[in-house]
Amino acid sequence: MKDYKSNICLTFLKKGFSENETGIRKMVVNEQMPDNTYNTHFFYFYYFATQDARNYLEQGKAFAKSNLQNAAIRCFSHSIKLFPNTPFPYYYRGFSFMERRNYDKAIEDFTTVISFKPEDSSSFSLRGFAYKEAGDIDKAKTDFARALELNPKDKMANECLEEINKM
Repeated sequence: MKDYKSNICLTFLKKGFSENETGIRKMVVNEQMPDNTYNTHFFYFYYFATQDARNYLEQGKAFAKSNLQNAAIRCFSHSIKLFPNTPFPYYYRGFSFMERRNYDKAIEDFTTVISFKPEDSSSFSLRGFAYKEAGDIDKAKTDFARALELNPKDKMANECLEEINKM
């Protein structure tokens, strides 16, 4: 049985990881796992943490769709605690913060998403919108311009930039 688990883990580990996930592996190996057992334990840590993170993410999306933004924010935050190296819960939590008119926290979350996905125009558009609503017009213009560089068809960025230029 132990060999079976080890084979699964080695196969799993050979598939490759992003840099952020590699950081998680090092954390687990160095801080939590006894010598020579890290592969098996890491596999289970990674699998269960990501499954729970996905469940919280899906729950949060359902709450957000029902306009229960506080509950959605809690779920997205739990997802981030379990698996902080993915942009999706930050993206959705940022959107929920915007719905609650908490633009500073939305800006923080969209900035995190941009650090994961610097070529994502929608994150720049949403952060630009949050900057605009928070009153920071210069940063909003910069983000909308960047969103349009990445995607010239970005409707939100176009409309918001036109609105700012009319001011």
